[in-house]
Amino acid sequence: MAHIKRQISISPRSVRVELGGRAEIICNVNATPVAKIAWHKNGAPLVPNPPVVITVEDKVLLAHVTMQDMANYTCVAENIAGKRVSEPVSLTVYEPCPVLSNHCALITFVTGRWLWNSACRLPARKC
Repeated sequence: MAHIKRQISISPRSVRVELGGRAEIICNVNATPVAKIAWHKNGAPLVPNPPVVITVEDKVLLAHVTMQDMANYTCVAENIAGKRVSEPVSLTVYEPCPVLSNHCALITFVTGRWLWNSACRLPARKC
């Protein structure tokens, strides 16, 4: 008997990735016969193209994440028993905080007088 489970398991529920990092979303479907899996990004079909890969294990892998990858991703499972859509997974991309360095210079002031035989001497000046 053909069936497709009402609930699709998708993990993680949300993904937070540093710009240039890697993201992975997994879709688990219980269906007979095996359901065909498709991924959507903000409701539109996700087209695999490097660095976006959809694996045979029903995972979507995003290597070198960009700001354009920030979206809601859903898994769509379909077989002869019907079609199911997962809850969306929110992918958030953030930029790393810049490292600020404090360049300090060592400044030394010396005060005093130059003396020669107990007489005050300054180069090019008189005391």
